[in-house]
Amino acid sequence: MLLQTSEGPVVKQHPYLYARVLGIYHVNVTYIGPGMIDYHSRQIDFLWVRWYQYVDIDEGSSHCTSLDCVYFPPMAEPDTFGFVSPDDVLRCCHLIPQFAQGLRRLDGSSVSQCAQDKSDWRFYYINCFVDHDMFIYRSHRHVSFQVSVPVTSQE
Repeated sequence: MLLQTSEGPVVKQHPYLYARVLGIYHVNVTYIGPGMIDYHSRQIDFLWVRWYQYVDIDEGSSHCTSLDCVYFPPMAEPDTFGFVSPDDVLRCCHLIPQFAQGLRRLDGSSVSQCAQDKSDWRFYYINCFVDHDMFIYRSHRHVSFQVSVPVTSQE
């Protein structure tokens, strides 16, 4: 679960993006080019993800309830896979398959072993009531904490 930004895939009227993590990686990179500081390599961590597509209830979807729904877009689409910084991930979230809609491929075949699509369901519910934090995210309320520190005079 990530916050939607203008850089990633744009979803109408929904503040979050959802993705399945396919791999967790790091690379050691040495930058040589304009603005180079030194020849020391830096570690860059990233996640390889397969994006879920948000189902907009306003588009006349009859198979969704009050829980948000997502599905995997076809793998041939250009923005189906991507790379994400682990720093951008808000948290994991709990997805519930819509069992009544069935599996995406009834024969259990797989298009890509890397994409782990053998057991994909057609649609998933986003379980926003799995814990207190998810409920707060879902309700779009932000908890603010106020800390009061007593001021003591120095003599």
